[in-house]
Amino acid sequence: MHEKIVKLKNRIVPIIDHVPYARKLTYPTYQLTKELYKRVTGRPRHLIENNATDDTTVPQHYLNVNLAERAAEHQARVNNRKILYYEAEAEGSYTPAKGDPRLIAVYLPQFHKIPLNEVSWGKGFTEWTNVASAAAGFVGQQQPILPADLGFYDLDRPAKIKEQIDLAKKYGIHGFMFYYYWFSGEKILNNPIDTFLENKDWDFNLMICWANENWTKRWDGMDNEIIIGQKYNDDDPLKFIQDVAPILSDPRYITIDGERPILAVYRPSTISNIDEYAKIWRDYFRDKFNKELFLIVGNNHTDGDPREYGFDALYDFSPGSVIWGGAASEYANVKEVNYEPLKLDPNFYGSLVDYRDIALDDRLDAIDRYSFPTFQAVLPHWDNHARKKGRHTHALINSTPEVYATWLDRVLSKMVKKQKAPLVFLNAWNEWAEGAMLEPTLHLGHANLLRTAEVLSKYSGNRANRITFPEMGLQRKDSVRIAVVLHLFYPELWETLTSDLRYISEEFDIFVTVPEKHKNIRLEYNDHKVTVITVPNWGRDVLPFLHVLRKVRAAGYEFVLKLHSKKSKQIPRTSASYWLNTTIAALLPGSQGVDNILKKMSKSRIKIIGVKEFAVRMSLGGEPTLKKRLQQYYPKEAAKKISKDIDQYMFSAGSMFWARVDAFDDILSRHIVADDFELEYGQVWQTRAHFLERDIWVNIAFHFGKDAVAFASVDGKLRAAPHLLKEARGDLEFPQVLRELSINSGPAVAAKIESRVSIIITNYNYGKHIGSAIKSALRQTHKKIDILIVDDGSTDGISEKVIARYESRYPSRVTAHLLPHQGVVATRNYGLNNASGDYIIFLDADDILPKDYVKNMLEEATYGNFDVVYADMHNFGANYKIQFMPEFNKAQMLKSNIVNMSAMVRRSVIGDQRFDEYLSERKFEDWDFFLGLLLSGATFSKAHTTNLKYRVHQGQRNHNLNRDKKFWDEAAKTTDYIRQKYRKLYPHENIPG
Repeated sequence: MHEKIVKLKNRIVPIIDHVPYARKLTYPTYQLTKELYKRVTGRPRHLIENNATDDTTVPQHYLNVNLAERAAEHQARVNNRKILYYEAEAEGSYTPAKGDPRLIAVYLPQFHKIPLNEVSWGKGFTEWTNVASAAAGFVGQQQPILPADLGFYDLDRPAKIKEQIDLAKKYGIHGFMFYYYWFSGEKILNNPIDTFLENKDWDFNLMICWANENWTKRWDGMDNEIIIGQKYNDDDPLKFIQDVAPILSDPRYITIDGERPILAVYRPSTISNIDEYAKIWRDYFRDKFNKELFLIVGNNHTDGDPREYGFDALYDFSPGSVIWGGAASEYANVKEVNYEPLKLDPNFYGSLVDYRDIALDDRLDAIDRYSFPTFQAVLPHWDNHARKKGRHTHALINSTPEVYATWLDRVLSKMVKKQKAPLVFLNAWNEWAEGAMLEPTLHLGHANLLRTAEVLSKYSGNRANRITFPEMGLQRKDSVRIAVVLHLFYPELWETLTSDLRYISEEFDIFVTVPEKHKNIRLEYNDHKVTVITVPNWGRDVLPFLHVLRKVRAAGYEFVLKLHSKKSKQIPRTSASYWLNTTIAALLPGSQGVDNILKKMSKSRIKIIGVKEFAVRMSLGGEPTLKKRLQQYYPKEAAKKISKDIDQYMFSAGSMFWARVDAFDDILSRHIVADDFELEYGQVWQTRAHFLERDIWVNIAFHFGKDAVAFASVDGKLRAAPHLLKEARGDLEFPQVLRELSINSGPAVAAKIESRVSIIITNYNYGKHIGSAIKSALRQTHKKIDILIVDDGSTDGISEKVIARYESRYPSRVTAHLLPHQGVVATRNYGLNNASGDYIIFLDADDILPKDYVKNMLEEATYGNFDVVYADMHNFGANYKIQFMPEFNKAQMLKSNIVNMSAMVRRSVIGDQRFDEYLSERKFEDWDFFLGLLLSGATFSKAHTTNLKYRVHQGQRNHNLNRDKKFWDEAAKTTDYIRQKYRKLYPHENIPG
């Protein structure tokens, strides 16, 4: 055999070029000089497996990362995950309310000895035999997965089953679905359910699923290496229902509508006459108990409508239903990861799928896929390596309690709309050898159970549960809007970092992340709540921040101040102390400066504020693969656009900033997990953490606009990013900053705006113009539009005909209302009273909307969470010019109206607000209307991506005003009337009441 020889020179060696099991995607590539590798490991890497002394010619396979290094990395990853995700037992317990969702955990009874297993597998065999003998097959695989609180229990002991029940109830589990093993009258593994039935005082619920597969040594239910097989004798249907009738009639048995016991069958496809089984079971139970059964089937191996063979519904069996050849896998777009893992066991062979591809894709939810009754299942993890021992292992990677909670939350949010006391299956309570368990583990503790109770509490009728189990374990006082998130790698900098927090004039909470070596540190800051969270020394300050940010977002904080104890000289021309002091001075520039920062983030488009002195303009930086790598992280078109405009993006070097918490929703939706970060070997740049520091800014600017990014200076002034581009330094000073790009496939960045908009066209004698106005509304690119035409008793003889023509042509989109003449105020109020859209736009019959007007206005309102959005006016007709409306400014708005009447207004903020009838003939009714919204707390913004086409002509209402002395006297009186009406907006003026 000829080995390929790789010539090595004294150069940087890209590992990706030479390692067969390279870090692709999940473990990103990085480069090490031979000298650095030797410094890290103590020996040249290729000489460890090969006793050669000459490093100039080495067989390729010797360049593979050696087993010792892999084992070290594996141990580091496993330990770090435990530090990040492990949680202790909750202090309180869940108290269910009537109508709460019912979570049913699948229960495996194979944790006690039976003769059949001992004959097949050896003396003393239980499922624990497989679990305890497992060993990790690749770097990062969590094996063995070992029990914590309950230990290696024996289900022959009733006390252990009672412990399981108490634990399940504590976290809101409604009941267990026991696998029931029945083979033509022969029962195995039935001790647990028999024990349950005997103990009538156990206040818990149960149901059974007939595990009607063959019992095999391959654990696959197929026809090879059968230990005991299913025969499906002619008398089996009756014998089975007679056998399980005492179980189904137990008062604790789980039912539908309190009447119909639920009987599940795992694999109906193996029963040729399954319809006969259903009929016999129903008839028997109806005759003996005067009750109807509710029969359900699993979809692991069948996908048709169960009603066709006499069953009532289907229950989902994820993950097998959507991947690995399950019957429903045709619905899924889930693919195995396209890399080979770093093997610890050379003989490992298996299929790996990213857990997030299942948990975060609502297209895979069975409740949405099927047109017939369906129950969804959610699972916290899956890895059957303990059974397969690396031979055709099926495993999910990158599962975390938080991603599991997101999946469960999504399913419950759908189910509560469909059913009362909806049923959701959890797969599983104790499938230890398949890695699917809710029971406490040594590496996660009670984390999955806690997330279960927290999500369930959101949908509970008992509000006390939300106090006992707040989402993500974090409780926030309603009065606290600000979270200070501080990564304290160097505790000696605590005083430096917190001394200027005194400039925050309102309440705030502090969250401090520390490495494990400082886990017992005690920190205080005046009377503020300080929460210390232990994190691994992994992912620099980015992973700890994202870990805490998810909790902060769930708790409802509005603003976040991110700080960390920096000791670095990587920022050019600055020392670490100068860098830190300047950063703190810019982000905490006195009480007035902090108030201004918070005000700007509350009222303007600004979402994130960095430090002007360290503002950096991004560029391709000489990195030729940037465009390709961006496509790994963003949808194709988004990556293309970002690459094209990369020099328009800016970030704040050093990763400290103020931000609105909701600005990170897209980043959080990616569910970046610990294993997305590579272990670092002292790299200065090109790690995923370094990239994410920049991507935070890119992501916010891409979603909310480049002016959503701003920078604060030590003088307290704020400047938006677009105004700093010319003077900002380029990131060529950081040549490798974009080297490593994350591979998380986030959701599409172009948000899909689904809100319905009502366009109210008011008309009085504009028959020759109204057709153009209606056409402009009909041709909007945003299609969820209702058009209400309100005619104010026109007498021109044209209006009524034009309106009737469009109403008859577009009956589903255009509704006409012909009123007696009452004036513009009454006309607009009539439109408001009859509009049903989420947003309202008023359009005068002589004006025109550009085709993207609604789309652009809606994007502004949605991305910025604004209630009122307005735009410039493009005059046409007798006077061609653009009327530039000012940016919204409350002080200016209080002097005169700066919002045009064709603004988009969120319907929910209008409430009872209407146009003032008193102003019908006195004008300024629009100013009065918008001041009322301002008083109620509405937020305003100007859209820069569109404008209103405003017709100027002789017949125009405002054009014909006689602006004489009488006009101005009347205007002054009207202004006084409006100011007196809204005197609460003028607290510093002496306006008589």
